[in-house]
Amino acid sequence: MSTSEPLYESEGVYYSVLKQGSGLANIGNAVTAKSYILMGDDATDSASDGKIKAELGDDPDREGSYTFSFTIHNFSDEDLDYTLSGDMFTQDTYESDGVEYLSQDVLALAADISFTVDGEAVDTESAADCDLDLDGDTDTNDAQMILNYLTGLADSIDAYTADVDEDGTVTTYDAYLILCGLASSTVTVAAGETAQVVVTITCGDSVKEMLNETYVNGAYLEGYIYVAPAATDEGEITDSVHSIPVLGFYGNWSDPSMYEPTTYAEYLYDFDGTAKANYSGVASANTLVYQPADDSQYAYYYVGNP
Repeated sequence: MSTSEPLYESEGVYYSVLKQGSGLANIGNAVTAKSYILMGDDATDSASDGKIKAELGDDPDREGSYTFSFTIHNFSDEDLDYTLSGDMFTQDTYESDGVEYLSQDVLALAADISFTVDGEAVDTESAADCDLDLDGDTDTNDAQMILNYLTGLADSIDAYTADVDEDGTVTTYDAYLILCGLASSTVTVAAGETAQVVVTITCGDSVKEMLNETYVNGAYLEGYIYVAPAATDEGEITDSVHSIPVLGFYGNWSDPSMYEPTTYAEYLYDFDGTAKANYSGVASANTLVYQPADDSQYAYYYVGNP
Protein backbone atom coordinates (compact mmCIF):
# COMPACT_ATOMS: atom_id res chain seq x y z
CA MET A 1 0.00 0.00 0.00
CA SER A 2 2.83 2.45 0.77
CA THR A 3 4.21 2.11 -2.76
CA SER A 4 1.03 3.56 -4.31
CA GLU A 5 1.45 6.89 -6.08
CA PRO A 6 -0.73 9.83 -4.97
CA LEU A 7 -2.31 11.47 -8.01
CA TYR A 8 -2.67 15.12 -8.96
CA GLU A 9 -5.81 16.68 -10.41
CA SER A 10 -3.72 19.45 -11.98
CA GLU A 11 -0.20 20.77 -11.64
CA GLY A 12 0.60 20.94 -7.95
CA VAL A 13 -3.00 20.16 -6.87
CA TYR A 14 -3.68 16.72 -5.41
CA TYR A 15 -6.88 14.76 -5.67
CA SER A 16 -8.39 14.74 -2.19
CA VAL A 17 -7.41 11.85 0.09
CA LEU A 18 -11.18 11.40 0.45
CA LYS A 19 -11.27 10.60 -3.27
CA GLN A 20 -8.09 8.62 -3.91
CA GLY A 21 -7.00 7.15 -0.58
CA SER A 22 -3.37 6.06 -0.91
CA GLY A 23 -3.34 6.76 -4.65
CA LEU A 24 -2.74 4.60 -7.73
CA ALA A 25 -1.30 1.16 -7.05
CA ASN A 26 2.14 0.63 -8.62
CA ILE A 27 2.85 -3.09 -8.84
CA GLY A 28 6.38 -2.48 -10.12
CA ASN A 29 7.25 -0.42 -7.07
CA ALA A 30 5.68 -3.00 -4.77
CA VAL A 31 7.61 -6.01 -6.09
CA THR A 32 10.98 -4.25 -6.42
CA ALA A 33 10.93 -2.43 -3.06
CA LYS A 34 13.83 -3.17 -0.74
CA SER A 35 11.95 -1.87 2.31
CA TYR A 36 8.50 -1.68 3.78
CA ILE A 37 6.60 0.55 6.18
CA LEU A 38 4.65 -0.40 9.31
CA MET A 39 2.54 2.15 11.19
CA GLY A 40 2.70 2.66 14.94
CA ASP A 41 -0.31 2.04 17.15
CA ASP A 42 -0.62 5.82 17.58
CA ALA A 43 -1.21 6.28 13.84
CA THR A 44 -4.26 4.11 13.18
CA ASP A 45 -6.46 1.57 14.91
CA SER A 46 -5.72 -0.82 12.05
CA ALA A 47 -1.93 -0.70 12.47
CA SER A 48 -1.85 -4.38 13.44
CA ASP A 49 -3.40 -5.25 10.06
CA GLY A 50 -0.53 -3.60 8.21
CA LYS A 51 -2.66 -0.81 6.74
CA ILE A 52 -0.49 2.17 5.85
CA LYS A 53 -2.31 5.34 6.86
CA ALA A 54 -2.39 7.97 9.58
CA GLU A 55 -5.77 8.75 11.13
CA LEU A 56 -5.50 11.98 13.12
CA GLY A 57 -9.12 12.00 14.31
CA ASP A 58 -10.79 15.28 15.17
CA ASP A 59 -9.36 18.18 17.14
CA PRO A 60 -12.20 19.72 19.19
CA ASP A 61 -9.92 22.28 20.88
CA ARG A 62 -8.31 23.24 17.55
CA GLU A 63 -4.82 22.85 18.92
CA GLY A 64 -3.47 22.14 15.44
CA SER A 65 -0.71 19.73 16.50
CA TYR A 66 -0.68 16.02 15.60
CA THR A 67 1.88 13.26 16.08
CA PHE A 68 2.14 9.69 14.83
CA SER A 69 4.89 7.16 14.18
CA PHE A 70 5.95 4.52 11.69
CA THR A 71 8.90 2.22 11.12
CA ILE A 72 11.04 1.78 8.02
CA HIS A 73 12.17 -1.83 7.58
CA ASN A 74 15.19 -2.37 5.32
CA PHE A 75 15.17 -6.06 4.35
CA SER A 76 17.97 -5.72 1.78
CA ASP A 77 21.67 -6.50 2.29
CA GLU A 78 22.77 -2.89 1.75
CA ASP A 79 22.41 0.39 3.64
CA LEU A 80 19.65 2.60 2.20
CA ASP A 81 19.44 6.39 2.36
CA TYR A 82 16.13 8.28 2.43
CA THR A 83 14.73 11.79 2.69
CA LEU A 84 11.51 12.51 4.58
CA SER A 85 8.93 15.06 3.47
CA GLY A 86 5.21 15.74 3.39
CA ASP A 87 2.40 17.77 1.85
CA MET A 88 -0.72 18.89 3.74
CA PHE A 89 -3.90 20.40 2.33
CA THR A 90 -7.57 21.00 3.06
CA GLN A 91 -10.84 21.40 1.17
CA ASP A 92 -10.89 24.55 -0.95
CA THR A 93 -13.82 26.95 -1.23
CA TYR A 94 -15.38 28.88 -4.09
CA GLU A 95 -17.90 31.71 -4.37
CA SER A 96 -21.03 31.79 -6.54
CA ASP A 97 -23.66 34.55 -6.49
CA GLY A 98 -22.20 35.93 -3.29
CA VAL A 99 -22.38 32.59 -1.46
CA GLU A 100 -19.24 30.68 -0.45
CA TYR A 101 -19.30 26.92 -0.94
CA LEU A 102 -16.98 24.05 -0.13
CA SER A 103 -15.20 22.79 -3.24
CA GLN A 104 -14.12 19.30 -4.24
CA ASP A 105 -10.69 20.75 -4.99
CA VAL A 106 -7.99 21.07 -2.33
CA LEU A 107 -5.97 23.99 -0.99
CA ALA A 108 -2.37 23.63 0.16
CA LEU A 109 -1.72 24.14 3.88
CA ALA A 110 1.59 25.56 5.07
CA ALA A 111 1.70 23.22 8.06
CA ASP A 112 5.09 22.60 9.63
CA ILE A 113 6.11 18.93 9.33
CA SER A 114 9.04 17.75 11.46
CA PHE A 115 10.62 14.35 11.93
CA THR A 116 12.64 12.47 14.49
CA VAL A 117 14.42 9.24 13.57
CA ASP A 118 15.30 6.86 16.40
CA GLY A 119 14.87 9.74 18.81
CA GLU A 120 17.06 12.22 16.94
CA ALA A 121 15.58 15.34 15.31
CA VAL A 122 16.12 15.60 11.55
CA ASP A 123 16.67 18.99 9.90
CA THR A 124 14.46 20.03 6.97
CA GLU A 125 15.05 22.68 4.36
CA SER A 126 13.42 23.82 1.11
CA ALA A 127 15.00 23.66 -2.31
CA ALA A 128 13.07 26.82 -3.28
CA ASP A 129 14.43 30.33 -2.71
CA CYS A 130 11.58 32.49 -1.42
CA ASP A 131 12.43 34.19 1.87
CA LEU A 132 9.37 36.44 2.10
CA ASP A 133 9.56 36.95 5.87
CA LEU A 134 13.28 37.80 5.66
CA ASP A 135 14.29 35.38 8.39
CA GLY A 136 17.15 33.88 6.40
CA ASP A 137 15.48 30.71 5.10
CA THR A 138 12.58 29.42 3.01
CA ASP A 139 10.01 27.45 4.98
CA THR A 140 6.30 26.97 5.64
CA ASN A 141 5.95 30.54 6.93
CA ASP A 142 6.87 31.88 3.49
CA ALA A 143 4.36 29.56 1.82
CA GLN A 144 1.67 30.71 4.26
CA MET A 145 2.37 34.35 3.38
CA ILE A 146 1.56 33.52 -0.26
CA LEU A 147 -1.63 31.68 0.73
CA ASN A 148 -2.71 34.54 3.01
CA TYR A 149 -2.25 36.98 0.15
CA LEU A 150 -4.23 34.83 -2.29
CA THR A 151 -7.11 34.28 0.17
CA GLY A 152 -7.36 37.95 1.09
CA LEU A 153 -5.89 37.70 4.59
CA ALA A 154 -2.93 39.86 3.50
CA ASP A 155 -3.22 43.01 1.39
CA SER A 156 0.19 42.92 -0.29
CA ILE A 157 3.20 40.74 -0.99
CA ASP A 158 6.62 40.95 -2.62
CA ALA A 159 5.35 39.61 -5.94
CA TYR A 160 8.83 39.26 -7.44
CA THR A 161 10.05 36.99 -4.64
CA ALA A 162 6.73 35.13 -4.31
CA ASP A 163 6.70 34.19 -8.01
CA VAL A 164 8.68 30.98 -7.43
CA ASP A 165 7.98 29.45 -10.86
CA GLU A 166 8.74 32.80 -12.56
CA ASP A 167 5.59 32.78 -14.70
CA GLY A 168 4.74 36.42 -13.96
CA THR A 169 1.91 35.74 -11.49
CA VAL A 170 1.62 34.68 -7.85
CA THR A 171 -0.56 31.55 -7.48
CA THR A 172 -1.08 28.67 -5.09
CA TYR A 173 1.38 26.73 -7.25
CA ASP A 174 4.17 28.97 -5.96
CA ALA A 175 3.25 28.03 -2.38
CA TYR A 176 3.13 24.39 -3.44
CA LEU A 177 6.67 24.59 -4.86
CA ILE A 178 7.95 25.83 -1.50
CA LEU A 179 6.12 23.14 0.43
CA CYS A 180 7.00 20.23 -1.85
CA GLY A 181 10.62 21.36 -1.81
CA LEU A 182 10.80 20.89 1.96
CA ALA A 183 12.69 17.68 2.67
CA SER A 184 14.81 16.28 5.44
CA SER A 185 18.51 15.69 5.35
CA THR A 186 19.48 12.13 4.46
CA VAL A 187 18.43 9.34 6.83
CA THR A 188 20.30 6.03 6.64
CA VAL A 189 18.70 2.68 7.48
CA ALA A 190 21.32 -0.03 7.83
CA ALA A 191 21.02 -3.34 5.97
CA GLY A 192 18.55 -5.63 7.68
CA GLU A 193 17.70 -3.00 10.28
CA THR A 194 14.81 -0.69 11.09
CA ALA A 195 14.37 3.01 11.84
CA GLN A 196 11.51 4.46 13.84
CA VAL A 197 10.18 7.77 12.55
CA VAL A 198 7.97 10.12 14.56
CA VAL A 199 6.08 12.72 12.52
CA THR A 200 4.78 15.94 14.05
CA ILE A 201 2.41 18.10 12.01
CA THR A 202 1.88 21.58 13.40
CA CYS A 203 -0.52 24.22 12.14
CA GLY A 204 1.08 27.51 13.13
CA ASP A 205 -0.85 30.59 14.24
CA SER A 206 -1.25 31.94 10.69
CA VAL A 207 -2.55 28.57 9.44
CA LYS A 208 -5.03 28.30 12.33
CA GLU A 209 -6.16 31.88 11.77
CA MET A 210 -6.96 31.05 8.15
CA LEU A 211 -8.75 27.81 9.08
CA ASN A 212 -10.79 29.46 11.85
CA GLU A 213 -11.86 32.32 9.62
CA THR A 214 -12.65 30.29 6.51
CA TYR A 215 -14.04 27.09 8.06
CA VAL A 216 -16.12 28.07 11.08
CA ASN A 217 -17.38 24.49 11.55
CA GLY A 218 -13.96 22.88 11.09
CA ALA A 219 -12.03 21.53 8.13
CA TYR A 220 -10.49 18.33 6.85
CA LEU A 221 -6.73 17.98 7.22
CA GLU A 222 -5.37 15.83 4.43
CA GLY A 223 -1.94 14.99 3.10
CA TYR A 224 0.83 12.55 2.34
CA ILE A 225 4.09 11.80 4.13
CA TYR A 226 6.88 10.60 1.85
CA VAL A 227 9.88 8.34 2.43
CA ALA A 228 11.92 8.82 -0.74
CA PRO A 229 15.19 7.06 -1.58
CA ALA A 230 18.10 9.44 -1.89
CA ALA A 231 19.97 9.24 -5.19
CA THR A 232 23.53 7.92 -5.17
CA ASP A 233 26.44 10.02 -6.41
CA GLU A 234 25.87 8.41 -9.81
CA GLY A 235 22.20 9.41 -9.77
CA GLU A 236 20.88 5.89 -9.15
CA ILE A 237 17.62 5.48 -7.23
CA THR A 238 18.07 2.45 -4.99
CA ASP A 239 14.54 1.83 -3.70
CA SER A 240 10.85 2.58 -4.22
CA VAL A 241 9.19 5.71 -2.85
CA HIS A 242 6.85 5.12 0.09
CA SER A 243 3.89 7.39 0.84
CA ILE A 244 1.51 7.50 3.79
CA PRO A 245 -1.97 9.06 3.40
CA VAL A 246 -2.99 11.33 6.29
CA LEU A 247 -6.53 12.33 7.23
CA GLY A 248 -7.91 14.26 10.17
CA PHE A 249 -10.35 17.01 11.08
CA TYR A 250 -9.49 20.43 12.49
CA GLY A 251 -12.35 21.12 14.88
CA ASN A 252 -15.10 19.07 16.48
CA TRP A 253 -16.47 16.48 14.08
CA SER A 254 -19.94 16.79 15.65
CA ASP A 255 -20.20 20.58 15.12
CA PRO A 256 -21.11 20.65 11.38
CA SER A 257 -24.72 19.71 10.70
CA MET A 258 -25.32 16.53 8.72
CA TYR A 259 -28.46 18.12 7.26
CA GLU A 260 -28.78 20.79 4.58
CA PRO A 261 -30.23 24.11 5.82
CA THR A 262 -33.11 23.90 3.32
CA THR A 263 -34.78 21.61 0.82
CA TYR A 264 -34.29 22.28 -2.86
CA ALA A 265 -37.97 23.14 -3.26
CA GLU A 266 -37.67 25.81 -0.56
CA TYR A 267 -34.53 27.21 -2.14
CA LEU A 268 -36.07 27.15 -5.63
CA TYR A 269 -39.32 28.92 -4.75
CA ASP A 270 -38.23 30.76 -1.56
CA PHE A 271 -41.77 31.06 -0.33
CA ASP A 272 -41.05 33.43 2.56
CA GLY A 273 -37.73 34.94 1.46
CA THR A 274 -35.65 33.11 4.06
CA ALA A 275 -34.35 30.10 2.09
CA LYS A 276 -30.60 29.50 2.30
CA ALA A 277 -28.32 28.00 -0.32
CA ASN A 278 -27.26 24.43 0.38
CA TYR A 279 -23.74 23.65 1.57
CA SER A 280 -22.39 22.13 -1.62
CA GLY A 281 -23.95 24.48 -4.16
CA VAL A 282 -25.34 21.49 -6.09
CA ALA A 283 -28.53 22.72 -7.74
CA SER A 284 -30.66 19.62 -7.32
CA ALA A 285 -30.30 16.01 -6.22
CA ASN A 286 -32.56 13.31 -4.79
CA THR A 287 -35.71 15.34 -5.43
CA LEU A 288 -39.25 14.28 -6.23
CA VAL A 289 -40.35 15.99 -9.45
CA TYR A 290 -43.84 16.31 -10.95
CA GLN A 291 -44.18 16.92 -14.70
CA PRO A 292 -47.68 17.13 -16.29
CA ALA A 293 -48.23 14.89 -19.29
CA ASP A 294 -49.20 17.88 -21.43
CA ASP A 295 -46.24 20.02 -20.34
CA SER A 296 -42.88 18.67 -21.50
CA GLN A 297 -41.01 21.92 -20.87
CA TYR A 298 -41.35 22.38 -17.11
CA ALA A 299 -40.89 20.17 -14.06
CA TYR A 300 -42.15 21.05 -10.61
CA TYR A 301 -40.10 20.14 -7.55
CA TYR A 302 -42.07 18.90 -4.56
CA VAL A 303 -39.58 17.69 -2.00
CA GLY A 304 -35.97 16.62 -1.74
CA ASN A 305 -33.54 14.92 0.57
CA PRO A 306 -32.92 17.43 3.37
